[in-house]
Amino acid sequence: MYYYHAHAMALGGRLTHPDPKQIESQASASLPITGGLAKAHMDNYRLVGLEGPISFNVAQCTVTGEPTAGNPYLHTTQVSIEIDELNVLNKVTADRIVLKMDCRHNCDPKSKEEEPSITTAGSDFVKLKINGHLVNIEMDHNTLADLGTYGKCADAFKDPKKKEALLDLMVGKGMPPQTAATDPQHRVDIYTAYNKLVPAAATLGKTVVSSFVKKINGLKMGIEAWGPIIRIPNFGTVYLGELVISHGMRRLTMLRFELGSPQSGSVGVGTGTGNGTDYP
Repeated sequence: MYYYHAHAMALGGRLTHPDPKQIESQASASLPITGGLAKAHMDNYRLVGLEGPISFNVAQCTVTGEPTAGNPYLHTTQVSIEIDELNVLNKVTADRIVLKMDCRHNCDPKSKEEEPSITTAGSDFVKLKINGHLVNIEMDHNTLADLGTYGKCADAFKDPKKKEALLDLMVGKGMPPQTAATDPQHRVDIYTAYNKLVPAAATLGKTVVSSFVKKINGLKMGIEAWGPIIRIPNFGTVYLGELVISHGMRRLTMLRFELGSPQSGSVGVGTGTGNGTDYP
């Protein structure tokens, strides 16, 4: 027996200032524990903000889970999200956001894997623009695919060369010092957590915050980037391809917005989670 778990959401979050409101999760789909299929579709979503809309034209979320044909011990869970014509307050736009997550778990008693292997190949940003300027995004799905489980990440962290490759894909790489006196708390937390992992004697925590986005090119008008993190003056911070890894589970958010000025709040775009477990 196998317990499936996956869900997908196109957009959701909360605004905290000046007009506090919850943003209900849009086009949300949740997979039954038995496996099967769940879909959600939405057209023409629009929430009016201070400096423009938070909107998309079309969003489609799909999650599936089932044993592999010909091998009842190999369980596959898949998450797919496609969002067309995204616009976040006229600052960040994209023709399409695509999330793909593939989870495979071998539960054969003779070669049982402790946790599923989860990959994000196929996830992409199509014509992402910041302040109207097209940006080029360098991505690396392969390294995190090779480290498809938390256990493999933990083992890699014990090898100096492999640890360096993993640190390169962790959120916080290259970020200058952040202090509570001048910077938002979420960036202080990222900076502090990352630098605790850099020393040779450091061990990997129970949760890894990483990204398949290595570098963002083409930014203009005083915008800064540190790996997958973009700081936009008079707007806030955007995290791209944020992948949260823990034992047996990965949660991917294609775009996470921490809005700072003049409107504040947190908005997630394209979030998918996948994992599962056999009977204890």
